[in-house]
Amino acid sequence: MLKRFGLDGFILSLFGAIFLAWLYPDFGARDGVFSLSTAANVGVSLIFFFYGLRLNWEKIRSGLANVKTHLVVMASTFLLFPLLILATMSVCGTFPTRADVAALEAKASGPGGGFAAIAEVGETGKVGEREETGEPTQNVQNSENGANEEVGESTQNDQNGESEASGGTDEPAATARNADRRVVSTGIWLGIFFLAALPSTVSSSVVMTNIARGNVPAAIFDASFSTLLGVFITPLWMRIFVDAETGGRGFGVVLLSLTAQAILPIILGVLANRRWGEFSRRNEKRLRKFDQATIVLIVYTSFCNSFAEKMFDGLSGGTLLGLSLGMVALFFVVFGIVYVVCRALRFSREDAVATLFCGSKKSLVHGVATSRVILSAPNMAGILILPTMIYHALQLIIVSVIAQRFAKIAEREEAERARNGANA
Repeated sequence: MLKRFGLDGFILSLFGAIFLAWLYPDFGARDGVFSLSTAANVGVSLIFFFYGLRLNWEKIRSGLANVKTHLVVMASTFLLFPLLILATMSVCGTFPTRADVAALEAKASGPGGGFAAIAEVGETGKVGEREETGEPTQNVQNSENGANEEVGESTQNDQNGESEASGGTDEPAATARNADRRVVSTGIWLGIFFLAALPSTVSSSVVMTNIARGNVPAAIFDASFSTLLGVFITPLWMRIFVDAETGGRGFGVVLLSLTAQAILPIILGVLANRRWGEFSRRNEKRLRKFDQATIVLIVYTSFCNSFAEKMFDGLSGGTLLGLSLGMVALFFVVFGIVYVVCRALRFSREDAVATLFCGSKKSLVHGVATSRVILSAPNMAGILILPTMIYHALQLIIVSVIAQRFAKIAEREEAERARNGANA
């Protein structure tokens, strides 16, 4: 019954991994040569290797002819999504500044200097003044007069203990809470934009296109080409907010790391396809289970690091609910726009199905791999991939329902054509 709504064991395992990370963050946060984090990194490379091993080049070549379909999918994946999120952030006034991202990185850097670097974050969301190097500066407070110039408009004297009797709030604690909220807000919006910059998912796009009686070869080509492009385009989009000065790594380092972790394994898998391709096809279900287990492990270790450094302090249930509703709205907005474009370009039903499914979905595999590469502080990965996880789960549920609906429509059309043929 759960599978009918897209809630398979993989989706439930993802949220189970987050729950375990919340209960036991120290176990997954340990680093070292034989740590879970190292195993997760190796697992990502194996995922891409098996992906290359399973590529069906005959179907990819047959899907090359649908140029308009490919252009619409790539434009939706790498232009429509990011531009929609950038416009939303501008309209809502939640556009993260470089100082905000630097504060997020400072908190993720560890308990020693993390909160000290963002202690001055008030309701204005500013992190002190910026040096030429782009790193946040810490305010030097005057201990003689007790002035707190950056975090509040004024300080209150507690001469008679009136604030304690009346239940007044402690100003440093309130400042820390404001800093938490601002940092969490920055992390959420940064994660939403990260989701928007990711490529399309491969396996579920192809599977759902097949269920809905769409153009499967076109879906295979679009999803595969999107994965390759994402290695280069996703880090470029993220450079708007995350670079070497705000908690990220240099673009050259990111590109080299992603090439070694994704592109090279895919190439090796393609080269091994002639010898081991049949093996991969026979064991496709087992290899998919391995892929899913690796993703669950990466999610667990990422959230362990984030929970260990209290990256989610200030994240309320209302925020999670709002984020989930926002992800649903984002899906349907993109799906609706792509649908209108398909109608305007007069796509066939099969091409439209492939375009809709490939152009509205995002890859969790690429997300968990890229998040661990573009960030210099790995503790940021958990909050960065949270929107992607929610979107991934919701897209599977929604698209499963839509695919079954499309399949029923296709069956009715085929039955109608068969009756008309018999009558003729």
